[in-house]
Amino acid sequence: MATRRRTSSPATQDGQCELHKISSVDTDADCHSFDIKRLIGRRFQDKDVQQDMKHFPFKVVNKDGQPRVQVEVKGEEKVFTPEEVSAMVLGKMKEVAESYLGETVSCSMTSYVEPIR
Repeated sequence: MATRRRTSSPATQDGQCELHKISSVDTDADCHSFDIKRLIGRRFQDKDVQQDMKHFPFKVVNKDGQPRVQVEVKGEEKVFTPEEVSAMVLGKMKEVAESYLGETVSCSMTSYVEPIR
């Protein structure tokens, strides 16, 4: 079980910023694609990519020399670039922030604590 702490600081349209600390525990790691940013800009055969793949509970496949994430979505196998997965995560974070704040979020700053391996 991996513990992840994420801090998000969304700025609202009127310039007000609120700090939200979100602590969560990943209990079903097979359904989570974490550490995706470690794959951005790398080649599939890179030593670091090959080493990281040993620790991922999700499948990383080679497409034209680039690492791609293969996951099951609604019973169907899908392949995404690391950038696509990262964009989906950011989009969901924006959606959650807007729901919490009750207004549109136009910009934000996101940081997280890198787990120690």
